[in-house]
Amino acid sequence: MERIVRFDDPILKAPSPTSFPTYYPRHVTVSDSLMEATERFRGGNTQFLFVYGSSLYKEGQTSGMLDLGVFIDNSRQFHEENLANNSPDYGFPHWLMFHELYNKRGPSFYHTSLNLGGEVKPAKYFSIQFNQALDELNSWKIYLSGRFHKPMIVPLVEPFDPKKKEQLDRGINQSRINAAILALALMEEEFTFRDFAETEAQISYLGDKRGKYEKDNKHVIIVEECWSEFNDMLPPVMEVLEGAGMIEETGNGRFAKKVSLCRQEVENFLERSNKYAKIMNISNALTVGLGRSLNYIKSKEKRAETSKIPESKIA
Repeated sequence: MERIVRFDDPILKAPSPTSFPTYYPRHVTVSDSLMEATERFRGGNTQFLFVYGSSLYKEGQTSGMLDLGVFIDNSRQFHEENLANNSPDYGFPHWLMFHELYNKRGPSFYHTSLNLGGEVKPAKYFSIQFNQALDELNSWKIYLSGRFHKPMIVPLVEPFDPKKKEQLDRGINQSRINAAILALALMEEEFTFRDFAETEAQISYLGDKRGKYEKDNKHVIIVEECWSEFNDMLPPVMEVLEGAGMIEETGNGRFAKKVSLCRQEVENFLERSNKYAKIMNISNALTVGLGRSLNYIKSKEKRAETSKIPESKIA
Protein backbone atom coordinates (compact mmCIF):
# COMPACT_ATOMS: atom_id res chain seq x y z
CA MET A 1 0.00 0.00 0.00
CA GLU A 2 1.50 3.34 -1.02
CA ARG A 3 1.89 6.23 1.40
CA ILE A 4 0.39 9.51 0.15
CA VAL A 5 2.38 12.66 0.91
CA ARG A 6 2.18 16.39 0.22
CA PHE A 7 4.63 18.66 -1.61
CA ASP A 8 6.32 19.70 1.65
CA ASP A 9 7.15 16.14 2.77
CA PRO A 10 10.94 15.73 3.37
CA ILE A 11 11.05 12.44 1.48
CA LEU A 12 10.64 14.32 -1.81
CA LYS A 13 14.10 15.82 -1.23
CA ALA A 14 15.70 12.42 -0.64
CA PRO A 15 16.45 11.50 -4.30
CA SER A 16 19.84 13.08 -4.99
CA PRO A 17 20.39 14.88 -8.34
CA THR A 18 24.17 14.49 -7.96
CA SER A 19 24.16 10.70 -7.61
CA PHE A 20 23.95 9.93 -11.34
CA PRO A 21 25.38 11.42 -14.56
CA THR A 22 23.21 13.79 -16.58
CA TYR A 23 21.96 12.19 -19.76
CA TYR A 24 22.62 13.87 -23.10
CA PRO A 25 22.14 11.99 -26.40
CA ARG A 26 25.81 12.18 -27.40
CA HIS A 27 25.20 9.74 -30.25
CA VAL A 28 23.15 12.36 -32.13
CA THR A 29 25.38 14.06 -34.67
CA VAL A 30 25.17 17.76 -35.43
CA SER A 31 25.90 18.95 -38.96
CA ASP A 32 28.73 21.38 -39.69
CA SER A 33 26.19 23.71 -41.29
CA LEU A 34 24.18 23.90 -38.06
CA MET A 35 27.30 24.59 -36.02
CA GLU A 36 28.19 27.39 -38.44
CA ALA A 37 24.66 28.82 -38.54
CA THR A 38 24.48 29.05 -34.75
CA GLU A 39 27.83 30.82 -34.44
CA ARG A 40 26.00 34.07 -33.72
CA PHE A 41 24.78 32.64 -30.39
CA ARG A 42 28.27 31.63 -29.25
CA GLY A 43 29.59 34.82 -27.63
CA GLY A 44 31.32 34.87 -24.26
CA ASN A 45 27.95 35.73 -22.71
CA THR A 46 26.52 32.32 -23.65
CA GLN A 47 26.86 29.55 -21.08
CA PHE A 48 24.65 26.88 -22.66
CA LEU A 49 23.34 26.58 -26.22
CA PHE A 50 21.33 23.53 -27.21
CA VAL A 51 18.94 22.08 -29.76
CA TYR A 52 15.81 20.38 -28.46
CA GLY A 53 12.31 19.25 -29.27
CA SER A 54 10.65 18.29 -32.52
CA SER A 55 13.59 19.63 -34.55
CA LEU A 56 15.34 16.39 -33.63
CA TYR A 57 12.70 14.27 -35.34
CA LYS A 58 11.46 13.83 -38.88
CA GLU A 59 8.48 16.11 -38.16
CA GLY A 60 10.85 19.02 -37.63
CA GLN A 61 12.61 18.71 -40.96
CA THR A 62 9.77 19.94 -43.16
CA SER A 63 7.12 22.32 -41.85
CA GLY A 64 8.57 22.30 -38.35
CA MET A 65 11.08 24.71 -36.87
CA LEU A 66 14.49 24.20 -35.38
CA ASP A 67 14.24 24.72 -31.60
CA LEU A 68 17.15 26.32 -29.75
CA GLY A 69 17.72 27.40 -26.15
CA VAL A 70 20.33 29.93 -25.01
CA PHE A 71 21.34 30.33 -21.36
CA ILE A 72 23.14 33.66 -20.95
CA ASP A 73 24.98 35.51 -18.19
CA ASN A 74 23.71 39.00 -18.99
CA SER A 75 20.40 39.71 -20.73
CA ARG A 76 21.32 43.32 -21.51
CA GLN A 77 24.51 42.33 -23.31
CA PHE A 78 22.74 39.54 -25.21
CA HIS A 79 19.92 41.73 -26.49
CA GLU A 80 22.18 44.68 -27.22
CA GLU A 81 24.27 42.51 -29.54
CA ASN A 82 21.31 40.58 -30.93
CA LEU A 83 19.27 43.71 -31.70
CA ALA A 84 22.27 45.20 -33.49
CA ASN A 85 22.97 42.10 -35.59
CA ASN A 86 19.61 40.29 -35.86
CA SER A 87 16.91 42.92 -35.38
CA PRO A 88 14.42 41.16 -37.75
CA ASP A 89 14.13 38.39 -35.13
CA TYR A 90 12.33 40.77 -32.78
CA GLY A 91 8.68 41.64 -32.61
CA PHE A 92 7.54 45.11 -31.56
CA PRO A 93 9.06 47.03 -29.84
CA HIS A 94 12.77 47.11 -30.75
CA TRP A 95 13.74 48.65 -27.42
CA LEU A 96 16.76 47.27 -25.62
CA MET A 97 15.41 48.05 -22.15
CA PHE A 98 12.10 46.33 -22.91
CA HIS A 99 13.74 43.07 -23.98
CA GLU A 100 16.30 43.20 -21.18
CA LEU A 101 13.62 43.57 -18.50
CA TYR A 102 11.11 41.29 -20.23
CA ASN A 103 13.70 38.51 -20.33
CA LYS A 104 13.98 38.63 -16.54
CA ARG A 105 10.42 37.33 -16.15
CA GLY A 106 11.42 34.03 -17.79
CA PRO A 107 12.43 32.71 -21.20
CA SER A 108 11.83 35.14 -24.09
CA PHE A 109 11.15 33.59 -27.50
CA TYR A 110 12.14 34.81 -30.96
CA HIS A 111 11.79 33.54 -34.52
CA THR A 112 14.55 33.61 -37.11
CA SER A 113 15.91 31.62 -40.03
CA LEU A 114 19.22 29.78 -40.35
CA ASN A 115 21.16 28.93 -43.49
CA LEU A 116 22.00 25.24 -43.30
CA GLY A 117 24.29 24.53 -46.22
CA GLY A 118 22.21 26.53 -48.68
CA GLU A 119 18.84 25.51 -47.24
CA VAL A 120 17.05 28.21 -45.24
CA LYS A 121 15.49 26.66 -42.15
CA PRO A 122 12.97 28.46 -39.89
CA ALA A 123 14.04 28.45 -36.27
CA LYS A 124 12.68 29.41 -32.87
CA TYR A 125 14.96 30.26 -29.97
CA PHE A 126 14.61 31.43 -26.41
CA SER A 127 17.02 33.23 -24.12
CA ILE A 128 17.10 33.14 -20.33
CA GLN A 129 19.69 34.19 -17.78
CA PHE A 130 21.76 31.25 -16.54
CA ASN A 131 21.04 31.73 -12.83
CA GLN A 132 17.32 32.11 -13.50
CA ALA A 133 17.36 28.92 -15.56
CA LEU A 134 18.99 27.10 -12.63
CA ASP A 135 16.28 28.39 -10.29
CA GLU A 136 13.58 27.10 -12.64
CA LEU A 137 15.23 23.69 -13.12
CA ASN A 138 15.65 23.18 -9.39
CA SER A 139 12.07 24.17 -8.56
CA TRP A 140 8.75 22.48 -9.29
CA LYS A 141 8.09 24.91 -12.15
CA ILE A 142 7.74 23.14 -15.48
CA TYR A 143 7.38 25.87 -18.13
CA LEU A 144 11.13 25.82 -18.79
CA SER A 145 12.15 22.57 -17.14
CA GLY A 146 9.54 20.58 -19.06
CA ARG A 147 11.82 20.85 -22.07
CA PHE A 148 14.36 18.79 -20.13
CA HIS A 149 11.95 16.04 -19.12
CA LYS A 150 12.57 14.44 -22.50
CA PRO A 151 16.00 13.04 -23.48
CA MET A 152 16.61 14.97 -26.70
CA ILE A 153 18.68 17.90 -25.43
CA VAL A 154 21.71 18.21 -27.73
CA PRO A 155 24.36 20.68 -26.49
CA LEU A 156 26.12 22.96 -28.97
CA VAL A 157 27.88 25.03 -26.28
CA GLU A 158 28.40 23.89 -22.68
CA PRO A 159 29.68 25.87 -19.68
CA PHE A 160 33.47 26.17 -19.69
CA ASP A 161 33.51 26.78 -15.93
CA PRO A 162 33.38 23.35 -14.19
CA LYS A 163 31.27 24.80 -11.37
CA LYS A 164 28.65 26.10 -13.80
CA LYS A 165 28.66 22.79 -15.68
CA GLU A 166 28.07 20.99 -12.40
CA GLN A 167 25.23 23.40 -11.51
CA LEU A 168 23.63 22.89 -14.93
CA ASP A 169 23.80 19.10 -14.80
CA ARG A 170 22.44 19.09 -11.25
CA GLY A 171 19.53 21.30 -12.31
CA ILE A 172 18.66 19.10 -15.28
CA ASN A 173 18.76 15.99 -13.09
CA GLN A 174 16.57 17.68 -10.48
CA SER A 175 14.01 18.63 -13.13
CA ARG A 176 13.84 15.00 -14.25
CA ILE A 177 13.49 13.76 -10.67
CA ASN A 178 10.66 16.23 -10.10
CA ALA A 179 8.93 15.11 -13.30
CA ALA A 180 9.24 11.49 -12.18
CA ILE A 181 7.73 12.29 -8.76
CA LEU A 182 4.82 14.09 -10.42
CA ALA A 183 4.37 11.16 -12.81
CA LEU A 184 4.11 8.67 -9.95
CA ALA A 185 1.01 10.43 -8.66
CA LEU A 186 -0.75 9.98 -12.01
CA MET A 187 -0.05 6.25 -12.42
CA GLU A 188 -1.62 3.13 -10.98
CA GLU A 189 -0.03 1.63 -7.87
CA GLU A 190 1.74 -0.93 -10.08
CA PHE A 191 3.27 0.11 -13.38
CA THR A 192 5.74 -0.83 -16.10
CA PHE A 193 8.75 1.09 -17.35
CA ARG A 194 6.74 1.99 -20.45
CA ASP A 195 3.96 3.44 -18.27
CA PHE A 196 6.55 5.45 -16.36
CA ALA A 197 8.26 6.79 -19.51
CA GLU A 198 5.01 7.86 -21.16
CA THR A 199 3.65 9.54 -18.02
CA GLU A 200 6.95 11.33 -17.30
CA ALA A 201 7.05 12.59 -20.89
CA GLN A 202 3.45 13.79 -20.59
CA ILE A 203 4.00 16.03 -17.55
CA SER A 204 5.19 19.07 -19.51
CA TYR A 205 2.21 18.84 -21.88
CA LEU A 206 -0.27 18.58 -19.00
CA GLY A 207 1.28 21.73 -17.56
CA ASP A 208 1.30 23.59 -20.89
CA LYS A 209 -1.72 22.48 -22.90
CA ARG A 210 -1.69 23.72 -26.49
CA GLY A 211 -5.24 22.80 -27.45
CA LYS A 212 -6.02 21.72 -30.99
CA TYR A 213 -2.59 22.58 -32.37
CA GLU A 214 -0.84 19.86 -30.34
CA LYS A 215 -1.50 16.15 -30.75
CA ASP A 216 -3.16 14.61 -27.69
CA ASN A 217 -0.82 11.62 -27.81
CA LYS A 218 2.38 13.52 -28.58
CA HIS A 219 4.07 12.15 -25.45
CA VAL A 220 3.38 8.59 -26.63
CA ILE A 221 4.86 9.38 -30.05
CA ILE A 222 7.96 10.92 -28.45
CA VAL A 223 8.54 7.85 -26.28
CA GLU A 224 8.09 5.61 -29.32
CA GLU A 225 10.56 7.63 -31.39
CA CYS A 226 13.11 7.95 -28.58
CA TRP A 227 12.63 4.61 -26.87
CA SER A 228 16.36 3.84 -26.63
CA GLU A 229 17.07 7.34 -25.27
CA PHE A 230 14.37 7.01 -22.59
CA ASN A 231 15.91 3.64 -21.71
CA ASP A 232 19.21 5.43 -21.11
CA MET A 233 17.83 8.51 -19.33
CA LEU A 234 15.21 7.16 -16.94
CA PRO A 235 16.69 4.07 -15.20
CA PRO A 236 19.12 6.19 -13.08
CA VAL A 237 16.17 8.40 -12.09
CA MET A 238 14.18 5.34 -11.08
CA GLU A 239 17.16 4.04 -9.11
CA VAL A 240 17.31 7.17 -6.94
CA LEU A 241 13.55 6.94 -6.37
CA GLU A 242 14.01 3.32 -5.33
CA GLY A 243 16.94 4.28 -3.07
CA ALA A 244 14.74 6.91 -1.42
CA GLY A 245 12.08 4.29 -0.73
CA MET A 246 9.53 5.76 -3.15
CA ILE A 247 9.24 2.81 -5.54
CA GLU A 248 10.26 -0.85 -5.60
CA GLU A 249 10.74 -3.41 -8.34
CA THR A 250 8.25 -6.27 -8.03
CA GLY A 251 9.54 -8.51 -10.83
CA ASN A 252 8.49 -9.33 -14.39
CA GLY A 253 9.33 -5.78 -15.47
CA ARG A 254 6.88 -4.22 -13.05
CA PHE A 255 7.27 -1.65 -10.28
CA ALA A 256 5.14 -0.56 -7.33
CA LYS A 257 4.71 2.82 -5.69
CA LYS A 258 5.61 3.02 -2.01
CA VAL A 259 5.38 6.81 -1.63
CA SER A 260 3.43 9.14 -3.88
CA LEU A 261 2.12 12.67 -3.99
CA CYS A 262 -1.64 13.10 -3.72
CA ARG A 263 -3.04 12.79 -7.24
CA GLN A 264 -5.52 15.63 -6.73
CA GLU A 265 -2.74 17.93 -5.52
CA VAL A 266 -0.67 17.13 -8.60
CA GLU A 267 -3.64 17.71 -10.92
CA ASN A 268 -4.27 21.07 -9.22
CA PHE A 269 -0.58 21.93 -9.56
CA LEU A 270 -0.60 21.08 -13.27
CA GLU A 271 -3.70 23.21 -13.78
CA ARG A 272 -1.95 26.18 -12.15
CA SER A 273 1.09 25.50 -14.32
CA ASN A 274 -1.13 25.45 -17.38
CA LYS A 275 -2.61 28.86 -16.53
CA TYR A 276 0.89 30.27 -16.05
CA ALA A 277 2.01 28.77 -19.38
CA LYS A 278 -0.92 30.38 -21.19
CA ILE A 279 0.08 33.79 -19.82
CA MET A 280 3.69 33.21 -20.87
CA ASN A 281 2.72 31.98 -24.34
CA ILE A 282 0.45 34.96 -24.95
CA SER A 283 3.03 37.43 -23.66
CA ASN A 284 5.72 35.90 -25.87
CA ALA A 285 3.71 37.10 -28.87
CA LEU A 286 5.25 40.50 -28.04
CA THR A 287 8.80 39.23 -28.48
CA VAL A 288 8.02 36.99 -31.46
CA GLY A 289 5.62 39.37 -33.18
CA LEU A 290 1.86 38.88 -33.57
CA GLY A 291 1.96 37.95 -37.26
CA ARG A 292 4.66 35.35 -36.81
CA SER A 293 2.88 33.97 -33.72
CA LEU A 294 -0.32 33.40 -35.72
CA ASN A 295 1.60 31.74 -38.55
CA TYR A 296 3.36 29.52 -36.02
CA ILE A 297 0.04 28.39 -34.52
CA LYS A 298 -1.31 27.58 -38.00
CA SER A 299 1.75 25.50 -38.83
CA LYS A 300 1.44 23.65 -35.51
CA GLU A 301 -2.21 22.86 -36.26
CA LYS A 302 -1.19 21.42 -39.62
CA ARG A 303 1.59 19.35 -38.07
CA ALA A 304 -0.76 18.02 -35.39
CA GLU A 305 -2.64 16.16 -38.12
CA THR A 306 0.42 14.31 -39.43
CA SER A 307 2.38 11.35 -38.18
CA LYS A 308 5.90 11.75 -36.84
CA ILE A 309 8.78 9.51 -37.87
CA PRO A 310 12.05 9.29 -35.89
CA GLU A 311 15.28 10.72 -37.23
CA SER A 312 18.76 10.36 -35.70
CA LYS A 313 20.54 13.33 -37.27
CA ILE A 314 19.79 17.04 -37.03
CA ALA A 315 19.82 19.35 -40.02
